[in-house]
Amino acid sequence: VLDFTLQFVSMSDNDGADTITKAQAEQVAADYCGAADPTDPLISPALAPPERWATAPPLYLLCGGDEIFRDPVVTLAARAAGGGADITLRVLPGQRHGFAQRAPTSSDRILDEVSAFAERCRHPLPRSEQWIGPNPWND
Repeated sequence: VLDFTLQFVSMSDNDGADTITKAQAEQVAADYCGAADPTDPLISPALAPPERWATAPPLYLLCGGDEIFRDPVVTLAARAAGGGADITLRVLPGQRHGFAQRAPTSSDRILDEVSAFAERCRHPLPRSEQWIGPNPWND
């Protein structure tokens, strides 16, 4: 969840079309935020102004067009890109929350795309902060 204010249009427009309902999102927001202000960008990053994203690492954002969370994802992508962040945004029309785990054909393509993104971002940290020692994921 990128916006715990639950104020974006897709929250209402896609309620009933998504696998998650607005009522479920409201319960999660109440549990997660407690007494904290849901408009705080540290809690709801979709509300962070573009300048807060200036030093962000590359971001890969994926959502379905029928998700209640679609608009916050798109807004975060626009704000982060406006701040100079490297953004990859994929909105798949007609898809609901969690679609990538449920649709084998889409899942394979998305996994390939995420893998290519991760490879492109393989060493985003300064050399002094990168993994030291043998890479346990190399063959």
